[in-house]
Amino acid sequence: MESFSNNILLSNLIKIRWIAISGQLFAILLVFFYFKISIPVAACLCIVFISGSINIYSLFTDKINNYLSDKEAFYFLLFDTIQLGILLYLTGGIYNPFSLLLIAPLIISASYLPIAYSIGLLFLSISSVILISNFYLPINWNESF
Repeated sequence: MESFSNNILLSNLIKIRWIAISGQLFAILLVFFYFKISIPVAACLCIVFISGSINIYSLFTDKINNYLSDKEAFYFLLFDTIQLGILLYLTGGIYNPFSLLLIAPLIISASYLPIAYSIGLLFLSISSVILISNFYLPINWNESF
């Protein structure tokens, strides 16, 4: 039987992800349409759409007490880290000012999950930073920007 000692409510993580999805959509559309910066908008919107779809699916999962097990919370935060890493890869890598947000899932993990899960997420975040520092789609800035 899984333990529910972390006190992470599924509904709280869903709300946090909706805030992230809204911010990501706003930033992508603002950068592409208002600032006229050439980014792969279709790929970025696809990644955000997948995140939104998973969030909608999570709303309808039958959780008796709405608390996540440690493993479920870890997988939730693991997905968020991977999703953000992919978005950062598509939008300039580590040079994207939103790259700092990679620490958000780590903070949640360190606050609520056992150390082994936090260390696993830490290694994924560090690997993501190393990868997007060396491999990313550069942003073509307009001369006027």
